[in-house]
Amino acid sequence: MTGKNEAKDVVAATNDFKLTLEEKSSLADGTDGPCGGNIAPIPRLNFKGICLQDSPLGVREADFVTIFSAGITAGASFDRAMIRERGLLMAEEFRAKGINIAWSPVAGPLGRSALGGRNWEGFGADPYLAGIAVSETIAAFTEHGVQTNIKHFIGNEQRRCETLRCARMGQSYKTL
Repeated sequence: MTGKNEAKDVVAATNDFKLTLEEKSSLADGTDGPCGGNIAPIPRLNFKGICLQDSPLGVREADFVTIFSAGITAGASFDRAMIRERGLLMAEEFRAKGINIAWSPVAGPLGRSALGGRNWEGFGADPYLAGIAVSETIAAFTEHGVQTNIKHFIGNEQRRCETLRCARMGQSYKTL
């Protein structure tokens, strides 16, 4: 849809996609299923549902999958082609398992603190390196028709005070 009538076309398409209250709730709330996140199918609309699954190392909690090298290891190679190939192979397995959206890759300042327990997930502390590696990974997943969801932008570089009792409810990172 392009051109001056684009907004009208979008409204018309939206009106054609009529959902019952139960279907709307299902889309917003999710459902039980084999993935970390599941959106139920809507057969009458030929909507097959959505499967969201985790892991920056490959498909999580599934049989017969590969555990790929950690992000920090891939980043330490400084090899764009290898990082892209890692992404292609991971995406191929996600797609083969029926996963539509991967909760991956990891970006953010992981690796800046030796106390960080999740340093292995990201590509490194250097923002340029992480940006290149994240870009190559996303492009690789896209080639296989798997969407990505970049995670851990901020506040996850340390494994401290993650419980509710440590939280300061109602305060943003800026105010803390």
